[in-house]
Amino acid sequence: MAKTHSSGVDISGVIGQGSSKIKKKIRDITRLLKRDNLASNVRLENERALEALKSELAAVQATLKAKKLAQRYHKVRFFERKKAVRRYKRALKELKELEAKDGDPKAIKKEIKKQKKVVRHCEVDLAYVLNFPKTEKYIALYASNTDTSGLSEKALRGIQKTEAKRTEYRKKFGELLNSGKLEVSLEDGIKIINKETIDWTSEQPETATDQKQTAPEDDFFD
Repeated sequence: MAKTHSSGVDISGVIGQGSSKIKKKIRDITRLLKRDNLASNVRLENERALEALKSELAAVQATLKAKKLAQRYHKVRFFERKKAVRRYKRALKELKELEAKDGDPKAIKKEIKKQKKVVRHCEVDLAYVLNFPKTEKYIALYASNTDTSGLSEKALRGIQKTEAKRTEYRKKFGELLNSGKLEVSLEDGIKIINKETIDWTSEQPETATDQKQTAPEDDFFD
């Protein structure tokens, strides 16, 4: 009989069988552990099995959540990745043009310094859209619906909370970019994005503007 590596309790029958079976096994072991007359070795084996099952359940739930969120935000993320790459490439092009420009060295140096800040901003945006956690509701970078007139206090607080999260994530990805620890590098991400297509056949197409306007509202009003 197959057993787990961490215990002598057989849980092979529920591993890979979905969350419902794992939850049932967790309940069974939890009830067993409530008994006062369990031998110490049996208790230890079941405690180890329980920890293994909880870890497995967490992994299964994270995968399911990521899949659900990927379906929910796949279009808005697609549009934002494309837009981030366009902005990044344009910023780099403008920087190169400035570096090759003739004229007053002092004035050009000032322009180059300013453009490098633009490039940096675009780099962080690109890092953001490439590496935003798959298990979190996506917070759009380029939301175009900024009119807050007529919104309730609750809605305004939601917007402020979302903006704070967006700023926090940009800071995080900026730091990872500096340290070279991004899960998806800018170079690899651009290659992936250049090959990306989107399937419009499964549902009614939405415009990029529609996507950018609707995505933030999920966080505003949830």
